[in-house]
Amino acid sequence: MAVLDFSAVDYRVNLVTVNYAWENDIQGKTHWQIINDGEETIPQLKFDDVVQVVEHGNLSVTLTLSALNTEHTFNDLREAYLNSMISFEKRVGSKLFDKMASNSLTYKT
Repeated sequence: MAVLDFSAVDYRVNLVTVNYAWENDIQGKTHWQIINDGEETIPQLKFDDVVQVVEHGNLSVTLTLSALNTEHTFNDLREAYLNSMISFEKRVGSKLFDKMASNSLTYKT
């Protein structure tokens, strides 16, 4: 289990993303993303035979804390966030990121 509780970091943090990215000969380049409100428990991730072998240096994990400075609910934020990833025009049009503060930390093995 992974417990993500960033509520004490800053009360304005309302969107947390955890990105897993790896590359191998079987899957090629792969990217998984978990989006939550920063106060969630994520079940243990078991990749089983989905990820056969990830060689040293081919896995990166990025944690991003975002303060979107909005009164929207998390579900509204997630929907707008995912919709905005479709294209740059939708991202600009959503105005979701206009007042955003965001910090990311990446770990690569």
